[in-house]
Amino acid sequence: MVLAYSLLMSTIGVAAAATDVTTWAFALDSMIPNGLFTYEAYKFYQNPSRESARKVFRYSLLILPVLMAMMSFHKKHPVVVEQHVPLLDDSTSSSSSSTTTVTTAAMD
Repeated sequence: MVLAYSLLMSTIGVAAAATDVTTWAFALDSMIPNGLFTYEAYKFYQNPSRESARKVFRYSLLILPVLMAMMSFHKKHPVVVEQHVPLLDDSTSSSSSSTTTVTTAAMD
């Protein structure tokens, strides 16, 4: 069961990058802790001992905070775009037309 969990955890990097939450560098960087966790889970699967169970348990406690820290480092920042939109479209008037600024946020 731990091996299946570790393999499922390895998809987090690609899923976060594919949904534009993080950059694609996170998908690559997250392979290191996920690979170590999967390796330890595989060793536990092959030879279930008290020592290998402790290692897998320690990795399971560390991997989520490590991945969250990496996610916050690789997160995408919104880009602010300002557009000037005329309030009144009165081309016959000789007075200056009023405008308002609309700010929208878009992802990188």
